[in-house]
Amino acid sequence: MNNLPSDLKITAQEQAILSNILYFVKAYNVVDGSSIGQILKDIAKNIKELSEDDVNAYKKVLIAVKNNPDLQKLTVNYQIKTTNPEGLNAAVFMDNNKKAFVVFRVTGGSEWLDNGYGLSGLREYFPTTQQDDALKYFDSVVQDLLANLNHLVRRL
Repeated sequence: MNNLPSDLKITAQEQAILSNILYFVKAYNVVDGSSIGQILKDIAKNIKELSEDDVNAYKKVLIAVKNNPDLQKLTVNYQIKTTNPEGLNAAVFMDNNKKAFVVFRVTGGSEWLDNGYGLSGLREYFPTTQQDDALKYFDSVVQDLLANLNHLVRRL
């Protein structure tokens, strides 16, 4: 059962959209602080340079985001991009109220095996590199967000 307050929940469709946008964030060197609306506008300027698959994915994301002003305003932060095709790619999407949504995107086939190892309960025999990297990333983001919050509270 999901016990999160309703203002912290996003729909499965919104989760899928953020996951797809993370692909564009990685592929097109998006700067932290960029809004989803701005990212999509920037990609549109260079749409002729995109592969057919990327154009199709872009069009689907654009349609999904077009009617959702809340998604358009989310900004991308805390990006982690690896050049390793099997590596972790993640970002935090934040709204104006600093609500944060952490999004991970798998990039290769080994993640399925990694997930299986994680679910096996035998981590001492089967390390779960992807899950360990994701947890380290998540912990570092939480620590940074808490440090920023504590700094703001002290200033008040």
